[in-house]
Amino acid sequence: MEQQAQDARDLLEKRLKEEDTQRALLALKGHSSIFYTRIRHPSSDPTVTSSNNPYAIASAFGTDKTWCVAKPSTIELALKDNIQFACNNINCSPIQIGGVCFYPDTTISHASVVMNIYYQANGRNYWNCDFGGSGMISFGDPSYGNCKYD
Repeated sequence: MEQQAQDARDLLEKRLKEEDTQRALLALKGHSSIFYTRIRHPSSDPTVTSSNNPYAIASAFGTDKTWCVAKPSTIELALKDNIQFACNNINCSPIQIGGVCFYPDTTISHASVVMNIYYQANGRNYWNCDFGGSGMISFGDPSYGNCKYD
């Protein structure tokens, strides 16, 4: 039992160090490296099969619509970088004070809204939702209240 507790502490410590290292690297690189990603079209990517292609999966669910949202595990710094990157390329008025998606006023909510706007504006390609590994494609509409993820 004592060994299991020690193993759990060691694992937690390792994960915290990895997160600190990731933050430090992002800071050293001016945060821009978070957006460098492997960009391949599904037809040229040997790792994309009919079972893991988001569009094949969406069709299996009876929809051709997909959305992009932030992964819940994404660190705050990466979410802020995603907001900055997206807002340099799309209209971010929905997350501004008074905007239809301002509330909840959280970084992850704002990041998800603008990441989706960027994803939709750029053709809903899976690589437009990567955001350095911090985005994920949703098959369910994440819209709420007046905030529509179109």
